[in-house]
Order: sequence, then C-alpha cells, then structure tokens
Amino acid sequence: MKETSFIQQNKEKWQDLETLLKEKRKDPDQMSELFIQVSEDLSYARTFYPNRSIRVYLNNITQAIFFNVYKNKRTKWKDIVFFWKEELPYVVYQSRKELSIAFSIFAIAMLFGLISSIKDPAFAERILGNSYIEMTKENIASGDPMAVYKKMNQVDMFMGITLNNLWVAFKAWFWTSLSGNLYSLTSLSYFRYQQFKTDSRSGSFDLPGWFY
Repeated sequence: MKETSFIQQNKEKWQDLETLLKEKRKDPDQMSELFIQVSEDLSYARTFYPNRSIRVYLNNITQAIFFNVYKNKRTKWKDIVFFWKEELPYVVYQSRKELSIAFSIFAIAMLFGLISSIKDPAFAERILGNSYIEMTKENIASGDPMAVYKKMNQVDMFMGITLNNLWVAFKAWFWTSLSGNLYSLTSLSYFRYQQFKTDSRSGSFDLPGWFY
C-alpha cells in the first residue's frame, strides 16, 4: 500500500485519537480501542515506511497514550476519591438513558403492586404465598420484621436463593424456547398450507413419493 493511501485510509481515526487526548475527561474504552488500532498502524509504518514522517507521527501519538495511561497513575487513596467524584458520576451520566428506563419500569411495577394490594388485600398472598405473609405479620408483631433472614444459616440461605434464581431462569428459558418453536412451527405450517393452496389451484404440485 502506498504511503498516501495508508494515511488517507486512517487519518480520521488518528484525528479522533488526537481529539480524545485533548479532552479533560477521556473515555477509557474508546482510548483503549484506538490505542490498539494505532499500535497496529505504527507496526505497519515501521515495517513499510521506516524512514518516513508518518512513523514518527504515529510513534508520538502512541507515546502520548502511554503517558496518559501509565505515567499518570494515581495513588490508592486518590483513585478512590477520583472514582467517587469523577468516574462514577460520569458513568452514571453516560448511562442516564438506560438508568431512567430501568427506574421507570421499577416505579411502574411498584405502583402496580401498591394499587393492586389496595384494591385487593389478597393480592400479596397470591404472589408471595399465604405462609410467607403470615410469617411476616408474626415477625412484625414480635418487633423483629427482619427475623426471616435470621432463622436460616447464611450458606443455606445463599444456596436456596441461588437455586431458586436458577429455577426461575430455567423456566423462563424453557417457556420462551417453547413459545418460539411453536411460533416457528405455526408460521412454517401456514406457509406450507398457503403454498399447497396456490399449487393446487394452478395444478403444478407433485404428490409425495409415499403416495404412489
């Protein structure tokens, strides 16, 4: 590949990296991805353009990334402060759309459960089970509403919750797979039926071999 073609093909990527290096807050994922790509470009330039300015340019960019990633490492306590003051708020801001959707779904579900419980006092019993509701009422009456978490060994409780979650996940996978397969079979059968009707009207279909 000619040097001019190599530059033309990759200059937009290099410009993005230069812009990223000038920003105060740098996206670590984007920088990591661009760093890998530029390192590959530098290796290519060292092989095919060892005495050209493009090699020097890529080498300088690679050094700048190395300086930002490795030379400016903070101490342990500064890392903790930086995480709570800068990194975590930035990640939350970047994910604000997904967090807003998740919170909205949670709020709607909670509101639905609250309204259902007000309209129908037996709603909670149907969802959680009568024994659990009665046990919770007894714990509240005795002044220890969290007693349900103190009656079991921590390991037994962990295993019980884990197995229950696995069982719920398996049922969700099973019914989803079954529904998907039934939908596919129904669609295929309908398609075959429509094809058979079309062929029978035109008289162009062949009977299967087992018919003869």
